Amino acid sequence: MSYFLHIIFLLLAIATSSCWALDTSHLAPAPFSRYEQTGQLQHSQLTEASGISLSGYDKDRFWLINDGGNNPYLYAINQQGDDLAHFRVAGVRNRDWEDLDTVIINNKPYLVISETGDNNGSKRYSYLYLIEEPQSLPAAPQTDPK
Repeated sequence: MSYFLHIIFLLLAIATSSCWALDTSHLAPAPFSRYEQTGQLQHSQLTEASGISLSGYDKDRFWLINDGGNNPYLYAINQQGDDLAHFRVAGVRNRDWEDLDTVIINNKPYLVISETGDNNGSKRYSYLYLIEEPQSLPAAPQTDPK
């Protein structure tokens, strides 16, 4: 059964990737305004942030992850980059986390961590970790994870 599903997914990927050819020559550049720096990351362990997502609970809270080889933590910051909290993702390790997103399932926000990095083509599997987003944060930031 597992082999059969892999074949189906492979065929779907091939079919959908080769079916679409978009002519983008008529499109104008997106009307971006000047950026405004609102803050700077303050957490000492966020040295290789590779994914960021807006909280499903709080418009001033963002979640970040570090790239592979770092501890398996989710970091919460505000728009100024201040450390609000961090949580260890239990039962997993950060082989090569690449991205993060927030999804709503049954009116509850979840964080999806993409474990898809594979620069050398040596990893047999990729993973998506689904974690229920913490609604409240501790009153004070915790000590740095080790």
